[in-house]
Amino acid sequence: MNRSDTVTVLSRTGSKLADDASALSGDAVKLLETIYADARDSARGYREAAEAATSGAMKARLYGMARRRNAMAGQLEITMRSLGLETGHDASVTEKLRHYFDELKSKLETGDTRAAIAGIIRGEGAFVESIDKALRESLPDAIHGFLERQQRQVKGAIDRFSGDIASSDRLAALKQTAIKYRKPALFVLLALGVAGLATAAIVQQRRHGAVTRSLASARGALDRALAQLPSQTQVRQSLRNIDLPTMRMPDINMPHLRMPVRSDLKMPSFLKRR
Repeated sequence: MNRSDTVTVLSRTGSKLADDASALSGDAVKLLETIYADARDSARGYREAAEAATSGAMKARLYGMARRRNAMAGQLEITMRSLGLETGHDASVTEKLRHYFDELKSKLETGDTRAAIAGIIRGEGAFVESIDKALRESLPDAIHGFLERQQRQVKGAIDRFSGDIASSDRLAALKQTAIKYRKPALFVLLALGVAGLATAAIVQQRRHGAVTRSLASARGALDRALAQLPSQTQVRQSLRNIDLPTMRMPDINMPHLRMPVRSDLKMPSFLKRR
């Protein structure tokens, strides 16, 4: 058991109890009864909420709250009975808390931790206000000191839960800021990419157009050159009209040239028979 769960029993003598009971006003008694009923019912509610929690950390925190609230209810019950006061409670109070804890369990079951914490802060804040109303009444010193300690404990829990909310909000704000500044950057990158593609397409189109125009110009020049060439018929006609001079082979007189005969051929000596 934690130190915060420790129950300190308030003891009184008979005369002192009578004096304390007679000093309590009707409003003070009603407030104490309400605080006791809320403490007892919230102990049960936080235990059920812990069973419904999906987060291990949240489950442990709710079980701790249930134990501390149960200890508070037990201490108040002992004190009120010692003063001769009833510990019964109005059914409407239980119904109010039942609705609160049903909503809390629903948020925990769906994993909406932030909404669950916000609900706990509101519920614990209302409990602090109930204790504050009782502290403004004329109470015995022991009860007054006990309620003050419980109020500080509840306020500490509220501060811790509020810190969780603040941390969650700061994280969400950082994410939104990152998204906010990341979107323009992505847009600029996308715009630059599109502009680059468009420029490349224009350059390619211009290059292609220049090549096409060059090819078309060369083809036109070739067509014009071919058009200036004479046709086959014109070439034949031109060849017919050419007057070529008559050429005669000259007479060649070579008196010293005669054809060799067999007798003029001599066999080499190494081929002759011996």
